[in-house]
Amino acid sequence: MKLIPSFILFGVSLLSSETALARQTCTEVFYSGNTSKLSVGGKTYTISNSRSVRGWSYKGGTIASYVIFNGQVSQVIVEKFTPERGFERKLHTVKISNSDSILGWDWDEKTNRASYMFYDGQKTVVRVQDFFGDRFGGVRSTTTVSNSRLDKYSSSWTLYNGVAEYTLRQQTLKREEFSNGTFGSVLETISYNSGDSIAGRSCY
Repeated sequence: MKLIPSFILFGVSLLSSETALARQTCTEVFYSGNTSKLSVGGKTYTISNSRSVRGWSYKGGTIASYVIFNGQVSQVIVEKFTPERGFERKLHTVKISNSDSILGWDWDEKTNRASYMFYDGQKTVVRVQDFFGDRFGGVRSTTTVSNSRLDKYSSSWTLYNGVAEYTLRQQTLKREEFSNGTFGSVLETISYNSGDSIAGRSCY
């Protein structure tokens, strides 16, 4: 999927609480066969030669990050990246989980704040935590998203300007206010056909 303003993709109403959504740009990573790929700007980049990506984050600069399960642990990979040049080199690899539990990932390198959705053994939660690219810092909050486990092959999480966007079962995308670890008003819940299983979604 190309870099495309979300108001064109989803027809967001320009209500006062949603104006920022109309100005945002989103990128997505999909599972294509047995690979995980990013399609952007008319180019397609392979992130992994397996269906192992569990989250994707790119905020428009020169850094991208994503979560990958290597068969033993889940790791955050931080890479130098631009849509024009693609992935240039890995900068850091940081373990985030001892299992295949991550369901979505977001990181803003300007604020060193990460948020990620995962299954804690009983329910799906989102955790806000400091992340400095090469290491994690203190946990800010942990909030329940669902009382059950979401599908790892169709889940994503992204956070921008106080609005969370996450995909649920049956290809549903939900936009909801999210601040200081607390969900607020639901702005939109729509049917979302990605055309393939989603590995990660990121907006900025």
